[in-house]
Amino acid sequence: MRQLRMPAVALALIGVGLAAYTNCAKVNFEANTAPKVEAAGSATTTSTPTVEEAIASCANAAKNGTLVTLQKVVRFEDPKTETGRAVVCEWGKDDNLDQENDFLTARYEQAASIQLPANSVLCAAEMNSTASTFTYDDMFYLTLNDYVVASSLKSSLARLQTEMITVSNSAVEPAYKYSWLGVRKASFAGVNETSDNYCFGKANGVGSCQWPNSEKSGPFSLRYDPALVVALGLKASGGNQQFKFITTGDNDPSTDCSHDRLDLNVQYSYYLTK
Repeated sequence: MRQLRMPAVALALIGVGLAAYTNCAKVNFEANTAPKVEAAGSATTTSTPTVEEAIASCANAAKNGTLVTLQKVVRFEDPKTETGRAVVCEWGKDDNLDQENDFLTARYEQAASIQLPANSVLCAAEMNSTASTFTYDDMFYLTLNDYVVASSLKSSLARLQTEMITVSNSAVEPAYKYSWLGVRKASFAGVNETSDNYCFGKANGVGSCQWPNSEKSGPFSLRYDPALVVALGLKASGGNQQFKFITTGDNDPSTDCSHDRLDLNVQYSYYLTK
């Protein structure tokens, strides 16, 4: 990856300001996990907001001062440090396969969660890091609430379950639900030379990403249209916003399933339903 003059590791799930929510009313995503209570006469019924309703409510919350902001640090530790092992990949265990060159045969998964109130609806999320470079080996997947937001092996995603989002420019964007069994045994031959990167929303001009190729060092950055993160945020269970970083290996015990430590400063904005 060529040198870029920008923060080395920065993940901004939304970077256009809360006012942008008023421009995202064409989202269509079956993501109904955040509770909303409505009164019907003397009875009370529980339903869930659509993404359009969540976007409008976020804009209203920003205007009336009821938007809540929470800041946390999420860390994905260097897997060798985290495990205390010189060899991180465990071939032949936990659905991992035996070693095979240029194929996804083993993985190491890390999860980091931020617990929001159960009656919260996510409006925005931003992440950034001051690390100067980032390196990983072999491939990686970054997920939000189990949906892939970035990966160095786009070709493997065709094997995964998808849900379709109609974004604000009326284009249709697939959201891929991560599964190790779904991507396992995918080939990444030649990827280090040609790149096979996937950035959520990039194909429709509503996402942008940068990172180095495998075994290289360079900056790492992501940015998404607000409608995309709202849609995935609504997939959280009980307000538990979960990120995962998955690194894979093929047949090199000394370096596979590894990456530099990744410290992310996270800021969430949300409102509370009644």
